[in-house]
Amino acid sequence: MASEYRLVSYAEGGVAPKAGVLVGERVVPAATLLQGADGIDSSSVLGLLRAWDSAHPRLHTAAQKVQPNDGIALAQVKLLAPILYPGMLFCAGANYWDQSTQKYCAPGFEFRLAQAGFSGSFGGLLGAGPTWQKPHDMPTR
Repeated sequence: MASEYRLVSYAEGGVAPKAGVLVGERVVPAATLLQGADGIDSSSVLGLLRAWDSAHPRLHTAAQKVQPNDGIALAQVKLLAPILYPGMLFCAGANYWDQSTQKYCAPGFEFRLAQAGFSGSFGGLLGAGPTWQKPHDMPTR
């Protein structure tokens, strides 16, 4: 079929989140495509990325063999944040350059790119759709 694929984290039918491979409009569990691949943690996207040198060629080959009815229709799964439990996020201010200079800079203020980087330690990320409510005892900056 197609050799192009995307890694996704998804939930289906109340089961724990899984790592999947999106081929066309079908989500195939990564564990199914990587059966017998020792040393690759196919339970999460982070596990796949940690073994990327081994996982990518296998996934590329397996994606070419995915048939139109393999896996689960994309419309039947709930897509989650790709990496559910990141240890650390590093953000480049250049990604937010336009918004930063328009929103936060007073006229005449020089916005330096070196000042526009930030990082944070997080326990998880939200995917598309859900909302998060700040705990009442969480401090505000």
